[in-house]
Amino acid sequence: MQGRPERLKAIKNLVSEKRISTQEELTKELERIGYDVAQATVSRDMADLGLVKVKRGQGSFYSFPDIERLRAMLKTFWQKVDWSSNLVVLKTAPGTAQGVAAAVDALGWTGVVGTVGGDDTTLIVARDEAAREAIISRLKALYEE
Repeated sequence: MQGRPERLKAIKNLVSEKRISTQEELTKELERIGYDVAQATVSRDMADLGLVKVKRGQGSFYSFPDIERLRAMLKTFWQKVDWSSNLVVLKTAPGTAQGVAAAVDALGWTGVVGTVGGDDTTLIVARDEAAREAIISRLKALYEE
């Protein structure tokens, strides 16, 4: 039987990967991947995880405050991204790289070994090259959204 810690992790993954607009939609997604859960339980889990509803264009969906913080920082400070092997180099406006590094750290993304924030450069160390590609894709998606 899958317990609460596994269910919370599943919710984090679902909300990070999909635009979930309602508690009912999240409940159905959890059921689809094998969780037998009531909407009231999902509601409590969402509150415990600190999910917030954000509006984009004509729609709204659930997200995490840390993701929204990083999205806002990227939209404001992003200059360019580059990479080498398992390293992601994110150039930002002067004086902002440490904040971006802290925001990436707060997300706890799978595949991120750690970050280093300088003045205008954030170095993100990926576990491997596949993780590097996923990290770059996530950063670009947040910036472009």
